[in-house]
Amino acid sequence: MKHKEWTMLLGRFQCIPPHAGHQALVKSLLDEGKNVLIGLRKEDGTDKNPYTLSQRTIAFWLMYEKEIEEGRVSIVPLPDIVEIAYGRTPGWKIKEIKLENNLEKISGTEMRKKNEESK
Repeated sequence: MKHKEWTMLLGRFQCIPPHAGHQALVKSLLDEGKNVLIGLRKEDGTDKNPYTLSQRTIAFWLMYEKEIEEGRVSIVPLPDIVEIAYGRTPGWKIKEIKLENNLEKISGTEMRKKNEESK
């Protein structure tokens, strides 16, 4: 049996549904033929992190149901990770994905403010 390697996409992802930037990150990895592990950081209930782990898990699950069923996407809860450290050569790498400028500029905080103002 072939070993399945995964790329972890770690974040707060505090937009429901996941915004176009989040979607573009997942799509770019899937398009490379990678399996994607979406690591959802625990929320703290502040204005910056209003959505619960359950709400965000459901939002990603609804968006990637097919890929989850195919075993290409998985979603895991994580503590509030703020740093990743390693020593020597760990056997994995850290990769930055550069998106188009319009996607790089998307701010979940700004999207939440606009949603609140429109209520």
